[in-house]
Amino acid sequence: MRRFPFFILITILLLAGCGQRSNSWEEIGDLANAVIPPRGSFDLTVGPDGTPYIAYVSERSGNAEIYVVRFVEDEWVTVGGGNVSNSGGTSVLPSLAISEDGIPFVAWADNSSGSPQIFVRFYDGFAWAEIGTDSATSEGISASGGDSLWPALALDSAGTPYVAWTDTGASGFSSIFIRYWDGSQWAELGAGSATGNGLSSGATEAKHPSLVIGPEGQPWLVWDDGAGLGTSVYGQRWDGSGWQEIGAGSNSGEGLSAAAMSGSDNVNPVLLAGPNGTVYLAWNNQGIIGTATSQSIYALQFDGNGWREVSSGSAAEYGLSGNTSDWAPAMALDNDGRLYAAWATLDDNAGYVNIQRRDGDSWRTLGETPRFGVPDKVPAIGEPSLPQLAIAGDGTVYLAWLVAGTDSIKIQRYLP
Repeated sequence: MRRFPFFILITILLLAGCGQRSNSWEEIGDLANAVIPPRGSFDLTVGPDGTPYIAYVSERSGNAEIYVVRFVEDEWVTVGGGNVSNSGGTSVLPSLAISEDGIPFVAWADNSSGSPQIFVRFYDGFAWAEIGTDSATSEGISASGGDSLWPALALDSAGTPYVAWTDTGASGFSSIFIRYWDGSQWAELGAGSATGNGLSSGATEAKHPSLVIGPEGQPWLVWDDGAGLGTSVYGQRWDGSGWQEIGAGSNSGEGLSAAAMSGSDNVNPVLLAGPNGTVYLAWNNQGIIGTATSQSIYALQFDGNGWREVSSGSAAEYGLSGNTSDWAPAMALDNDGRLYAAWATLDDNAGYVNIQRRDGDSWRTLGETPRFGVPDKVPAIGEPSLPQLAIAGDGTVYLAWLVAGTDSIKIQRYLP
């Protein structure tokens, strides 16, 4: 029998191994029977060990409940074996975070008390538990008497949970509220942070909060509000004793989006804090360029001195995306501090998810992005939307999106 040279065999095996981690996308399943309410119907994140988690809404138990799954040994496994909410009401808009010691926390909106309120649980290793009395029953942590929606959850390095949300009172005006767990109760973060006008003083339509723990280990918060001419993005940060603007004018006038086209709508902001002290902000700009309606992705970064574009032209005209039919931005950073951005796009008679990585002042696409035909640029079955993005410590990029009309969430990963 002819012997195969040993060094050739080793070479083939090494090449095969490298091929398994080529620069390409691979599908790692989908979550069927996912309910698709408005923006924020699922959330993707990665744990400290690199395991991806998704919180989403499903009606498979008979009504809309929150589920959390994680990807283990090539399959999605339900954390806790059942749903998180288990309230009997309608549970939507989950926000998911994993602590540095691997404990999942979830916040969501639930209407079992008669009006939507904000509920919170964490997984204690055996079951989904409340954090304090009634954090996921009765009127939850909001107990505002109004409608509480769009929760945004963040954990600091000690595992302390902070939750911001939109509260609509009897007046019909919407404000941004925030509470945190102080070890014994869900307390306001500063006087009036979850009563009256909350953090968005003078707001009439404040919504879509995005919350991160900033470079100083304290919460940073942004939102959009239509109180002025068009809708603008506003923000504040907690300095340990009070709420401060993030640069001059961040919570007044046209806020953080002041440099955008006059009269345009700036909505759905997303905030991202980096390990090097830089904070990134992206949002959807909707305006008119010439005579055409435009939807583009705008992005800025805060380096300690002020806000500036993340790349040339990233917050003007066609913005970061360079297109006129883009929405729903998502951002993530890898361990090398490189910025990734994803968004949904209609272009060339197709709807698809675009994901790019910043290299210096330019951006490059990661492989071929998932494309789904949309005849005449009208939303149709299979159109991807609302992408979510997360990156593991080994550089693996996870991308998930809703497939409109199919009640499913698709998930892919990019192996660097």
